Amino acid sequence: MKIRVAVCDSSRMRYFGVDQDSGHLHEMEDRVHQASRQKIQDIASDRSGRDGTGHSLGEDRNIHKHTVAVFAREVADVLNRDALAGDIIRLYILAPPEFLGMLRKELHSVTAALVTDKTVNVAGESIDKIRHQLPAAL
Repeated sequence: MKIRVAVCDSSRMRYFGVDQDSGHLHEMEDRVHQASRQKIQDIASDRSGRDGTGHSLGEDRNIHKHTVAVFAREVADVLNRDALAGDIIRLYILAPPEFLGMLRKELHSVTAALVTDKTVNVAGESIDKIRHQLPAAL
């Protein structure tokens, strides 16, 4: 049984295990969602039947939101897999508010019951800065 920490934003998830004796984090996975990092016009032009022109700002936002929602599902799949396998006893999620909301919608009830979350954007920060966002005693 393990404690895990998922540090996410709209295009990156860093997944950590916690040493139960020392509380130190060790990075298990660093996943980057390239589509969420692309410019809107690049995503739109990659869609079937689109040439990347003539779409509205509202449509651009919908394309980006959909791309981020796909990544939230991918992150949830990883977290749900470990929770449903019984590999997690506690899960901390650190993420910006909008992404955290999308992620919560995708979590299985078993996973959600293990979660303590915090709205903070630290996916690009050092392990030390991430660790400071968590309780002293994990």
